[in-house]
Amino acid sequence: MASNEEGKIMLENLQAVEKLKIAVVEELKADNEKTFDEMSDRIRSMEESISKLLKLNKGAQKSKDVSEKNDSTVQTNNTTNVVPEKSVLLKHVFNNVDWYQNDVIHSSEWEDHFNVNWRMLTLRRNKQYLGFFICCDPIAPPEKWSIELKVECKVDGRNQNCVIRAWERCHKTNEAQGISMFLEWEEMKHWYLVDGNLSVETKVTIIETSGFKKEKIRHVRCSNCN
Repeated sequence: MASNEEGKIMLENLQAVEKLKIAVVEELKADNEKTFDEMSDRIRSMEESISKLLKLNKGAQKSKDVSEKNDSTVQTNNTTNVVPEKSVLLKHVFNNVDWYQNDVIHSSEWEDHFNVNWRMLTLRRNKQYLGFFICCDPIAPPEKWSIELKVECKVDGRNQNCVIRAWERCHKTNEAQGISMFLEWEEMKHWYLVDGNLSVETKVTIIETSGFKKEKIRHVRCSNCN
C-alpha cells in the first residue's frame, strides 16, 4: 500500500512539473511574441520615418533643381536680351547768341548716326528764355515710325559753370522736340555766354524704336578662303 501511495504522489509531482514546464514555455513564448511585436512596430516606425525623410529630401532636391533652372533661364534671358546702348554725342558752338531775334531758329549741322540725321536747335522765346530742341530725321523712314529718346544737354559757361537738363521724348515725325524754357535769357547771358557764343554738348540715347526693319546678317561661304 505504501509503495502505491508513493508512486501516486510521484506521478502527481511529475504531472505538476510538466504543467509547470508547459506554463513556463507558454509564458516564454508569449514574451517572445510580445518582444517580436514590439520590434516589428519599431522597425515599421523607422521605415515610415525613413520614407518621410526620403520624400522630403526628394522634394527639396526638386525645388533646388527648379530654382537652379529658373536662375539659369534668367541668366540666359538676360544675356540674350542685352542690347548695346545706342547713343549719339552732339557738340556745337552757337555763335552770336546775344544777338538772337525772338523766335528765330538757329541750328547745328546735320549728323548721320544709326541711319538717322540729327541736329540741335536753339531760339529765343518770348524774349525771356532760351529754348533748346533736338531734331531726328530717319534717312529712309517707313510709313509709321517712332524713336524714343533720352536727352542729356550740357551747356558750358565761363568760370567752369555748367548746366545740365535731361528729358525723354518719343519722336514720330521729324519735328523738333525739347524744352522751350531751357534757361532764362538774362541768366544765360550772364553765366554761360563766352564772347557771345554758347557751347552745347548733348548726349542722345535711343531707348526704343519701332517701325524700322532689323538688319539681316548675311553669311557668305567662300570656297577659296583658307
